[in-house]
Amino acid sequence: MGDVERILARVALRSSRPRDLAGLRDALGTLPELQQILAGIDSPLLEQLAREAGAHPEAHALLTAAIVPSPPALLRDGGVFAAGYDADLDELRRISEHSDEALVELEARERERTGFANLRFGYNRVQGYYIE
Repeated sequence: MGDVERILARVALRSSRPRDLAGLRDALGTLPELQQILAGIDSPLLEQLAREAGAHPEAHALLTAAIVPSPPALLRDGGVFAAGYDADLDELRRISEHSDEALVELEARERERTGFANLRFGYNRVQGYYIE
């Protein structure tokens, strides 16, 4: 289990990184087992720790659904959020990875919408995307 106190401090300061969130997810996942272990020990301080730690299943479920199992070190590297977590993000990924198909679909929709049969969308390295 990672240093949960440090991770939570970074979350509170809005400076957490993807791996911090994955560490928090993993720590939250081990809390129920840790509480069972602590419950079997006859120590008032450990019993108090088990009670105060809680289980936080909602936060664990959210982080499990949102963050990939092994995220990159930095958010700017991309690939942090799991597929299926957000439909809009999934659509943007699909467009990014299959831009040729997205361009053909857009061209067909715009041809139908405008009624211009010879409308063309294209891309070149000099000008980028263009409409002809």
